Amino acid sequence: MVKFAQIRGFLIDLDGVILDTASLDLKAWHQLATSLQLPWDDELEVQLKGRSRFDTLGMILDYSGEADQFDAVAEAFLANHQNERFLKLVANLPRLIPCRESRHFWPN
Repeated sequence: MVKFAQIRGFLIDLDGVILDTASLDLKAWHQLATSLQLPWDDELEVQLKGRSRFDTLGMILDYSGEADQFDAVAEAFLANHQNERFLKLVANLPRLIPCRESRHFWPN
């Protein structure tokens, strides 16, 4: 086990450059829309890329014509539920592990 004092830096990929998380985010949104029996197609998917969680939810609800069916509490619940789905998908991504032969890190 690596001791904290031995760590010389961290690599944080917040925008999906190293590992593609955008596709997982869209997959989680698609799963949510399907579970609510809301329409989903390629045209909607393209419009959702790069948007905040609540903007994305609003666009999905507007696209379906169901926006007035959900109050702020329900929307917060749905947004959090989508995030839980997303985190489960991300948990299956490969972890980066130190490669002892070099200073590079490789997916395991």
